[in-house]
Amino acid sequence: MVDTFCSAGGLTLGVGEAASDLGYGSRILAAVDIDARALGVYKANLAPLSAIVGSVGDMVRHKMVHGGLGWRLDDEPQILPPMLDHVGRVDLLIGGPPCQGNSNLNNRTRRRDPRNSLYVTAVALAIGLRARALILENVPEIRRSFHGVVETAREALEAAGYEVDDAVLNAADLGWAQSRRRHFLVASMKGVVPLATLVREFKAEPMGSAAFLARLPDRGGKLSALPEYSPETIHRLNYFQDHPGEYDLPLRLRPDCHVDGTTYMSVYGRMRPDEPVPTLTTGFLTPGRGRFVHPTEARTLTPSEAAYVQGFPTWFNFDQPDIRTQDLTKWIGDAVPLPLGYVASLAVLRPMLLR
Repeated sequence: MVDTFCSAGGLTLGVGEAASDLGYGSRILAAVDIDARALGVYKANLAPLSAIVGSVGDMVRHKMVHGGLGWRLDDEPQILPPMLDHVGRVDLLIGGPPCQGNSNLNNRTRRRDPRNSLYVTAVALAIGLRARALILENVPEIRRSFHGVVETAREALEAAGYEVDDAVLNAADLGWAQSRRRHFLVASMKGVVPLATLVREFKAEPMGSAAFLARLPDRGGKLSALPEYSPETIHRLNYFQDHPGEYDLPLRLRPDCHVDGTTYMSVYGRMRPDEPVPTLTTGFLTPGRGRFVHPTEARTLTPSEAAYVQGFPTWFNFDQPDIRTQDLTKWIGDAVPLPLGYVASLAVLRPMLLR
């Protein structure tokens, strides 16, 4: 496996679990990310043969052309060091190219962000490495990218001989205690199990947030630390303790910009105990950035709890030298929940490994 845009390794965990359940081990030939701190965590937990701090865009040269059958690569991509040694050795390339340009939370560039081109670059890298299969994940809005990256990627992969499928999966539909939707594009030279088929196979009712959080062990250290709340935030948190049946903060208790009304009622909201945890973001420690108030306590989630919600198992160790809270919230909030990576990877691993 080659793991691109790997961060701390959330997607990798799901792929590894799926391979293990099919009776196979997984060897990570290379893990790539521009975040050296994230790679430190990745190395400590997942032991890649090489960890490369750098951009995927510097590892392949390619040119896309458009013809009668759609987009395709003009010629075989040129793989550059340090990836050159892995040509022909890769069963699976995975990755989550930067999604900020596609997210609805990005009000400046939305789906015009030039970083979206890294999505197609990852496809070119997979084709140039002659990888047998590919898994890319992103936010659901990538389907409406200004650059049409999903359509371009599909056409280029199909022209190169891959079978391709893509779909938006929700972790809650798979029985997981978080409502989190991600888009997956899967491709394989050996055929693909349709993602819709896998969703039907694994469909289950999710656990409510209160029951799920109540059963979690504590990781300790910085992962158990909460921010120092302002007096205004403490007042808002205490409102929910005094009003057990309320889940949206009244307008009168919100910042001035919300007092006359807002369409973001989930901001400063409390999780409903009988529903899955809402989608976590990098702002899960801040009530003003989403519905992140604990369902039964006057606080937000700890990084430890958020890590479990994203599927990081008990043995996964984030405790690296000089770790910062902003690192934890980014790595955890941006991660792909393990159940999503697990189910999506079965789409290519079953045909590839069971033949």
